[in-house]
Amino acid sequence: MVYDEEEDEDFETLVSRVPDDTSVLEDCITASQGCLLLLVLKQHLKDLYGLTDAKIAQYSPSESAKIYEKAVNRKSLANFNPKATIAKLKEGEPPAVLTEAQRRDLISQYLQVRHK
Repeated sequence: MVYDEEEDEDFETLVSRVPDDTSVLEDCITASQGCLLLLVLKQHLKDLYGLTDAKIAQYSPSESAKIYEKAVNRKSLANFNPKATIAKLKEGEPPAVLTEAQRRDLISQYLQVRHK
């Protein structure tokens, strides 16, 4: 069998490959919420303090602290609100066996994360 990367993008192919018991898959999705939360928080802090990836990459805690003692201007932004993580936590425990609609929703979520 030859692996075709385009199959990872085809919605119907992915739906057909979802196993009957999705408990392991659901556990992985739940565990990934911590990583997603950290990424959303990082972006919020970058926006709030006007930081760039280049500035973050240049930071070195081993260098003299005097370099990094400049005051930072805080922008007035909306409060931190990780909607996706909160929504996932409110869903609670997923059912042991997913319906066809739930399987399709699961693949839609996967494709959304994959394209970000």
